Amino acid sequence: MAKTKVLFLCTHNSARSQIAEGLLRHLYGDEYEVFSAGTNPTQVNPLAIKVMAEIGVDISGQYSKNLDVFKDVDIDVVVSVCRSGSNLHCAICASPIVMGRPELIRSRLPKAKDYLDHPFEDPSEIEGTEEEKLAAFRRTREEMKKWIIEKFGYLSERALEKTKVIFLCTGNSARSQMAEAFLRRYAGNHFEVYSAGFEPRPIHPYTIQVMGELGYDLSGQHPKDLAQYLGKVHFGIVITVCVKAEEQFPTIPGVGTRMYWPFEDPAAFQGTEEEKLAKFREIRDKINEKTKAWLKERDIKEN
Repeated sequence: MAKTKVLFLCTHNSARSQIAEGLLRHLYGDEYEVFSAGTNPTQVNPLAIKVMAEIGVDISGQYSKNLDVFKDVDIDVVVSVCRSGSNLHCAICASPIVMGRPELIRSRLPKAKDYLDHPFEDPSEIEGTEEEKLAAFRRTREEMKKWIIEKFGYLSERALEKTKVIFLCTGNSARSQMAEAFLRRYAGNHFEVYSAGFEPRPIHPYTIQVMGELGYDLSGQHPKDLAQYLGKVHFGIVITVCVKAEEQFPTIPGVGTRMYWPFEDPAAFQGTEEEKLAKFREIRDKINEKTKAWLKERDIKEN
């Protein structure tokens, strides 16, 4: 299976993002392919190299890169570790948030699938003696190491377990139910699949009908409330399939990857019964195609 691609960002790609890249590669390089970049790259700070060498991680061969280098790369997770400081204006921090991520990221990294924001203080802003500056870099290194273990360690610890995936939409009555069924059929040996909603309502009869046309029996399925899983089930991947669910997305601790697959709500379509059925079939087929394409991107063969 292909490694998950992670890109760490900060302004200059000289300290924080370089430290994060080195740590994640050192700790979990078997599971992640790791990169770093900046909006205004300069050069790797010598103190970053020094404090990483203290823990046996050599980043002396790393160099600062512009984030535009990755504009055509299928990055799974972009992580911003930047925070504006007294001597620094962070373009990422200042960028307006659109659909859950900064507009700067959406426009310059269009293929990025997920975005995380976890800012750390910039150790290079510390003024003082050489030892005081080193102490600041060590603090940032240790804070980053702790967070990376908490955030990314689940894959290494759970390597022998199936990754839990949940599809979310508003009512858990159509789109998320279809997506759950398709992913379970195609990759149930890789993933433990769930679906839920923020305002669950009965599964739409046309959902059951059009899925039945392809040999999927959803008559035993039922709508679930996301609240019943929070704090009880660890989801490695969360996928929202409607605009409202994306806008209302809550904080779910420990999520490794979050994605957004927007599909039109077939239940909202107005028309004759046959036209409504046609809309359900159209959305069903789009979800089916998206699921297959997503598995192909990850080199996962269908069951």
